[in-house]
Amino acid sequence: MSVKLIGVEIEGAHNNGWKIADTYFHSDSSVNIDGCSGESDYECSCCSGDCDHDSEDGCSCCCESGGSGDYDKIGELISIPLPFDKIHEWVDRNYPVDFNSSCGMHIHFSFKNDYEYSQFCSKRFYDYFIAEITAWAIKMKVKKASRFFYRLNGKNTFCGLGYSYQNNKMQLRSSGERYNILNYCYDKHRTIEIRLSHVWQNHDYAFRYIEACYDIFNTWLLMQKRSVRHTLKVEVLN
Repeated sequence: MSVKLIGVEIEGAHNNGWKIADTYFHSDSSVNIDGCSGESDYECSCCSGDCDHDSEDGCSCCCESGGSGDYDKIGELISIPLPFDKIHEWVDRNYPVDFNSSCGMHIHFSFKNDYEYSQFCSKRFYDYFIAEITAWAIKMKVKKASRFFYRLNGKNTFCGLGYSYQNNKMQLRSSGERYNILNYCYDKHRTIEIRLSHVWQNHDYAFRYIEACYDIFNTWLLMQKRSVRHTLKVEVLN
């Protein structure tokens, strides 16, 4: 059991990426490169917590561009469903040339069948995911005052914090509460969307974050598989 395919959405200012067969462009009014569109003083006070981590690799102000300033379109680039081994190259090739605190990076995971999908539709998994991604961020020395922890603490309206039973029943329609860290868009895409991440200052951190989410989901599936085997073994022995 494992994640089957992955889709990535990266918001920001882009050049030509949507002209390639594995990528398409979608306009997004929430993305504002030319002026800060942050929701609070935290997001719009320049360089207040805008660095991702402790090392110095080009931290930019949230109201300034994170790239070259030379771009064709503002919005999000969306990948077609890809296997994990194609994701790193896609992210590198399609990373925005400009971005700020208004820009997010969303991941979609698909699975082999509804049974595997259903393994993630519980508060147990939600709590597990939050704990594991928090541990990963601490291990990677992501700053506690960064945009990542700002979103993880539920301070961004596009990725709300908290488990919602109504949003986690594998509904046959997209939930009105889709702006959660975990969005169960079963009917629309047959995927689980992770809306937690901003656009990282460093390409490599963006891929490492995707890899961490991928590992968390796969580890959880393996844990459920082992649990079922143990239960069946106990029943046979009894």
